[in-house]
Order: sequence, then C-alpha cells, then structure tokens
Amino acid sequence: MKVLETGHRYGLANMDNPSIIQELSFINMLPDGTRIDGTTNEEVMTMLIDRMEYLNSKFPCYDNEITIIGLKLALKAQFHRTEDRIKRGVEGKHLA
Repeated sequence: MKVLETGHRYGLANMDNPSIIQELSFINMLPDGTRIDGTTNEEVMTMLIDRMEYLNSKFPCYDNEITIIGLKLALKAQFHRTEDRIKRGVEGKHLA
C-alpha cells in the first residue's frame, strides 16, 4: 500500500505483480465546501465483509470469523458516527 494523498488516495499493489497499482480514492470534503468524489469507509468495509464471508465459505476458520466480526463492528461504529453527525447538523460539512 502506498499513500498517494494522505487520507484520500491510496495505491494498492496487485498480488502477483506488485508493480501494478490499483488506485482507491475516498471522498474529500475541502474546507471551502468543494467535494471531490470518491468512495467511503463504509463502502470499503462492506466490500471487505462480503469478501471475507465468501472466503470463509470456501475455507472456514476461526480467524476469518473474528475478522468478519471486527469488520461488522467497525462498520456499525461508522454508521453510528454518521447518525451522530446528522443529529448535530455537521454531516457533509468540514466540521468535527
């Protein structure tokens, strides 16, 4: 993994050929209100849960189960964070 832009863009190496990089970009809310499109933490976690559940269906093991539980807990925490930000009126704004 290579950080291309801290907090927003990452280069992920391919398994068999690490010189081939796939870019993953996250949404970027600039202080002036400009929004640069990208994905969200929640989308990536949801994708990882799906992948781990698939792998666990093929090669079940305790470590996969713990990983799935951890990812689901992290996803739930992010949804809780978003709900809290909505209630406080700061969701979608460059505010804490």
